[in-house]
Amino acid sequence: MVRREFIGRTEIEFAHAAMNVLLRRGVAEERSWKRFQQMWQECETLLLQRLSTRWLVSACDTIADYSSDRAERALALAGSLLVNTVKLYETEIWMKTTEAEEYQRFPESGITLFDGVTPFMVGGGDMVANLNARLKSICDKPTTASSILNEIFRRLHMNNTVFRRFQMLHTVEPTKWEV
Repeated sequence: MVRREFIGRTEIEFAHAAMNVLLRRGVAEERSWKRFQQMWQECETLLLQRLSTRWLVSACDTIADYSSDRAERALALAGSLLVNTVKLYETEIWMKTTEAEEYQRFPESGITLFDGVTPFMVGGGDMVANLNARLKSICDKPTTASSILNEIFRRLHMNNTVFRRFQMLHTVEPTKWEV
């Protein structure tokens, strides 16, 4: 399925996507992580130029999940959090201006919000649940910054924000999240 997305693109772009998919599915994690790191060490400039924002966020998610460097994990989480927050907001705007039939055709329709970033699947998408898990993972050791970050994330769910509104609409059990 991912291969089709990269028809006409470079092999390094497809290889990057493949490494991300393998790591998400827990396939040969040690070897896949080493190849992912090597790819970024050797081809960083090309990857930054060629990858869509969608795949740059995927790279951030992978780094947040697998790096042993806490600072690198935190920076990767910041990148993912930034784009995914914009994704939630842009999804909400898109939903308000979209006919119900068009929304029902998503995700099969291939709709993107910007630069390869697809709308959040309200009611069932796992993006916020995954983001929440990464946040908890990076904040596993109490620090001043982790305490502040956890409190900010909690407040985003307690007040009338896109996080709370979408959490209230979520119906798929495995992708629900609690803060």
